[in-house]
Formats: sequence, structure tokens, C-alpha cells
Amino acid sequence: MNNFSTTLGDATDASSSTQQNLTLLAQTVQKYINIVLGSMAGLLVLAIMIVGAIAW
Repeated sequence: MNNFSTTLGDATDASSSTQQNLTLLAQTVQKYINIVLGSMAGLLVLAIMIVGAIAW
């Protein structure tokens, strides 16, 4: 194998590693976004229940 092929192989490995890291980061961010949105939805339901109880 010549130097160009070796360098190209290393670049492909680095690109694959970067892709995996970005995928992992996106999954982690998505998890925290889901937690925050779920919490906000829960608080909204709680507020609606309190307003409904007061109005009733």
C-alpha cells in the first residue's frame, strides 16, 4: 500500500469515528430534549388540573 492509500484509509477511519461521535451526541441531546419537553408537558397538565379544580 502506498502513502496515499494509507492516508486515505486514516481519513476514512477518522470520518467514521466523527460520524459515530456525532450520532452519539445527537442521541444524548435528543434524550435531554425529550426529558425537558416531557417535564413541561407534565407541568402544563398539572396547571390545567389546578385551574379546573379551582373553577369547579
